[in-house]
Amino acid sequence: MSTVHGQVVCKESGLGVKGLVVAALDVPGPELTTTVTVLSKTRRLASGFTGADGTFLLAFDKTEGESEPINLLVIVSGPEVADQETAPLFVSPKVRPRAANHESYLIQIPEEQLRKSGITSPGIREEDAKPVEVTKRRIIGAAEDNVQISEAETKARGLKIERAASIAKQFNDDFLPKIAERLSRVTGTRAASDTFVRDGASVEGASATVMANDLGSTINDGGDRAPVKVRFALTEAQHDAVAAELSGGKISREALRIVLGKSMLTSELEYTAESPLAVLTRDFSPKERSAAEALGIKIQPPPAETQQPTVPGTTDVLGPNAEALEEGDIDKFLGRLTVNMTSPEEAVLAGLEPKATQGDLSSRMQGLEFRPSPAEDCALYDFSHLQIAFRHVWQEAIDEGVLSLAETAYDQIVKAGGAPSPTTHRDPIRALTKAGEIVFRASASDASSSVPTVLAKAAGNAPPTPPVGRRPFPPVWAGPIDGVFEGTKNPTGEPSDELPDIINELNQRLKEPYSFTTFAANRQERSINFGCLVTYRQRWCPVVYQAGRIAKTLTLAPKEVQRYTKTIRRKTRRAEKEVKNHLVIRKDEMAQTSRLEQDIVSKAQTKTHFEMSAEQSTPGGTGPTSKMSFGREASQNSDQAKKSFRESVIKAAQEFKDEYNVEVTTEESDEYETVETGELSNPNDELAVTFIFYELQRRYRISERLHRLTPVVFVALEMPAPHEINESWIMSHDWILRRVLLDDSFVPALDYLCSRIVGDQVAIEELKTNIIQQRQILAELKQQLKIVRERTASYRSMLEKSMLVTAARRAEGGGGGGGLFGSIVRSIPGIGSAIELSEDAMEAVGDFLNPDQPNVGDNRLDTLKETIQRSIEEERDMLMRVEREVTALNALTESYARLLADNKNQRAMVLRLRIHLKQNITYYMQQIWSHQPPDQMFLELHETPVPRFKDESQYNFGAFEPVEDAMNPYVHRNAGPNEPTKIYEATVISKFSLAGTEPLGKVAHLNEAKGYFGNYAMYALRESNPLTEFMMEPYVLRGFEELTDPDDVGNWTLDEFAEYVVRLKEGLTTLEFNKIKDQLGRQYARLLKSPLRDGEEIIVPTGSLYIEALPASTSLHEGLKRLQRSMEVKLTQENVRSAALRNLLLAHRILNDELDDPDIDKKVVITGIAAGPTVPIDDPN
Repeated sequence: MSTVHGQVVCKESGLGVKGLVVAALDVPGPELTTTVTVLSKTRRLASGFTGADGTFLLAFDKTEGESEPINLLVIVSGPEVADQETAPLFVSPKVRPRAANHESYLIQIPEEQLRKSGITSPGIREEDAKPVEVTKRRIIGAAEDNVQISEAETKARGLKIERAASIAKQFNDDFLPKIAERLSRVTGTRAASDTFVRDGASVEGASATVMANDLGSTINDGGDRAPVKVRFALTEAQHDAVAAELSGGKISREALRIVLGKSMLTSELEYTAESPLAVLTRDFSPKERSAAEALGIKIQPPPAETQQPTVPGTTDVLGPNAEALEEGDIDKFLGRLTVNMTSPEEAVLAGLEPKATQGDLSSRMQGLEFRPSPAEDCALYDFSHLQIAFRHVWQEAIDEGVLSLAETAYDQIVKAGGAPSPTTHRDPIRALTKAGEIVFRASASDASSSVPTVLAKAAGNAPPTPPVGRRPFPPVWAGPIDGVFEGTKNPTGEPSDELPDIINELNQRLKEPYSFTTFAANRQERSINFGCLVTYRQRWCPVVYQAGRIAKTLTLAPKEVQRYTKTIRRKTRRAEKEVKNHLVIRKDEMAQTSRLEQDIVSKAQTKTHFEMSAEQSTPGGTGPTSKMSFGREASQNSDQAKKSFRESVIKAAQEFKDEYNVEVTTEESDEYETVETGELSNPNDELAVTFIFYELQRRYRISERLHRLTPVVFVALEMPAPHEINESWIMSHDWILRRVLLDDSFVPALDYLCSRIVGDQVAIEELKTNIIQQRQILAELKQQLKIVRERTASYRSMLEKSMLVTAARRAEGGGGGGGLFGSIVRSIPGIGSAIELSEDAMEAVGDFLNPDQPNVGDNRLDTLKETIQRSIEEERDMLMRVEREVTALNALTESYARLLADNKNQRAMVLRLRIHLKQNITYYMQQIWSHQPPDQMFLELHETPVPRFKDESQYNFGAFEPVEDAMNPYVHRNAGPNEPTKIYEATVISKFSLAGTEPLGKVAHLNEAKGYFGNYAMYALRESNPLTEFMMEPYVLRGFEELTDPDDVGNWTLDEFAEYVVRLKEGLTTLEFNKIKDQLGRQYARLLKSPLRDGEEIIVPTGSLYIEALPASTSLHEGLKRLQRSMEVKLTQENVRSAALRNLLLAHRILNDELDDPDIDKKVVITGIAAGPTVPIDDPN
């Protein structure tokens, strides 16, 4: 056996280098003198590693029969690296020829060479270096070790990242497209259209493309739309000038502007309709009339003053039919008084009014009408109709949280050994859930099997503890509220243990709205559209009050008195009520004079809202057809808009009428909604009376008029994605949401989220920590109690056993356990055997407790007893402490459970609030935008680029003949030679093209939005552009530049037109009126054929009652009593006739100059002056 021994050290420090490979080689003779770097034809003898101190030992045997000596060469190498050739660190500079059986080497390698090869230098010998150098070397060495460890950790992280990236790529390739398709509400055809903006695509580019396409395919002449017609009111001079410029009946817009003047074709920022009847009937002030007279302006003359009729006063002058009374008239009046005088047996003759019959009551109720009071004026309500130029540009926002959760679930399943595939189920989420269930069940079966225990025992380790409290996998039908009651996540750290929480949260997010389709907008770009806001004004004029349906009948017997109660029960939807409550807070000044018709119009406006005329188109013909707002004639569009709103109003009125319920009950009713009570009585003691309660109704006549036309620009505002509507988002907008919540039941959740959720979470965590600490304290106390009990039990056992041993010894008389008592004790099961097994130990205890000296033994026994007593008292104290700690733990647990239960309940309400906000996000975002300061909105939007348009349109007048049957209200103007008197109609040959962009702040008034449509904000334009002018052409009467309804008959009702003609007759001369008479006649005839000329009448309940009494036709008195009643009537008649006869007597006395009092009983007249006896006047004797 030959050996090679040596040490490899660092040249600078002299310390050994560990972990190097040392090889011994046998070099052939011819190469002995060769400088060795890389040797060939060598024989490897042995190799080995250097130890911790750099030493090595190589042993080898010579080949049997080998006689040649060994030429020894030693090579030292570092660790080998895959795919890399490593040069040796050291090669012996000389070969040792004819090496002995035992050779030694001391090899020095420079530190720099070791560092270049990636080998840590061992440093310097501490005993040879200074302390500072030692510390310095140690710090540098530790730093180098940390660097290497950090590099290894980085490499390990890189491997993990590569693994995670590989899993993420696999998910993105297999699952992500299918999950996105599953979540999307956009069909493939729609997603492929030019109006849909995909993620990452340019919104401005898509908007510009749609505008360019729509200009060519729809708006410009030849596109898919109805012709746009415009009317001109021209004078004869203007007509001749335009006719001279026509070429084939056509003229360019610029040329027409030059001929008619720039003011003719320049659209205003907003048109407001003015009733020509109001112009004619306006009462000008004296100053206005003086100014008009000074300026030579003709205005309507003041109305003629009407003289008020005088009310005749009461004077002593005879009336026109009065005659003086004469003596001969006395006989005539006497005959009139006695002509109908009857005997007591004859029937009563009296002109009494007949009783009301059923027919009388029916006819009276049919004609019952109450005119409104002078204070009741017409109510006005506006509703709007949108006309939009281009198709909308859309985008879809998908809940990124769902995609993130799905990717996390996929990652956990793959790490746990699963292989999910989207082909296992048509729903990729369901396929992912199924794969998670399989992995979860497999991991559960592994945890419950005996394999881990067997492997652990084979390795000499303790068997693993099975997981406790493993959560079951959530079912697919779990609702969004189910996850609220889950506890903390499983702390085992296994990927499969986190799957239930991930899948449960994924299922919750899928139960919420997870995709929004909105008009395209993001933080940098916004889609733009143009249009016109056409506002119609509806007039509600009160007509009459009338009796409606019978609400209640009440029959009373003669002299019966009964109380009645009137209750009004109205059924109102909760959402509408709450919206109304919140609006009253913000607009209290507008809600002071609320009327019933406002509720009806509010319902109708809720149903109609903004009517959008532009529809989406899709390629291939599978989607809805494309129609612009001017895709049909403007007159039909205007007529349809008014009809639609009127139908909504009528339906709302009918619905309001059906919901409005008036009940009248008697005192036996159990109604509690008492509003008003009263008392009804039948004063008649002969006839029964039936009181009939009618519901009092009110009739309104409604009519619609075009009121305002405003060019607007639509700017898409950014909408939050579903995953962005979280608790932080709610808290940032809580002050607005609190005002506009659709349901007050969400207010507690909002209050909790904004005021208590953070504090409750901190309190829950603190209570949880305290409970854990309290449980640890209780566990320690229980362990101490267990120790005390074991010590007490050992003391007792020691005392009992020593006493038994001593007693047995005494019974045996010291003879080693004999005797009767010893036999008895040893025969006791358990005790005897225990004594035999521990006899030596017990003898020692017995000798200690019961020595030969009795006093000493008694003292020691007493000491043991005292020790046992102290242990018992300590055990009692420990029990009391345990009871106190258990009580404290129970109190903490109860507080924790109560607070946690409240937190879970409140979180469930917050989850409900979040789902509600997602379901109604458009409404709430509109409210949030409306609460933003105008300056803030201006700063956000003023740089948004808005397209400009180049106009090369023409007008085609055709034969250039006047439209004789035009219903435009223009003839109220002065019919002089310089005023237009004829209407001409032209068709617009549109030709528009895009011509760059300009900032939105320059184009629109951003200080106030006109309204919102989806996530579009509508702003009025600062100046109309060619496209909006083109859209407004059908609504503007050029020449007067007035707003007019394209639906000719929609400008008038029959009554208004009749009054209009009368006013014109009064205000114009005969020549001027005859000039327009024929045209007015044609307009009147056309208006007679219109079905809506007089408007519609609707009936609205008032909540009041009207009472009528219907007497019975049969008397309840018997014949004798009726006869007695008739005699009483006769007696009354005679008394009256007697009074009349007395009046005739007085008249006769007056005519005969008998003016003394006729009622004097006795008259005494004394004449003469002779004295005589005095007779008392009053003495009868």
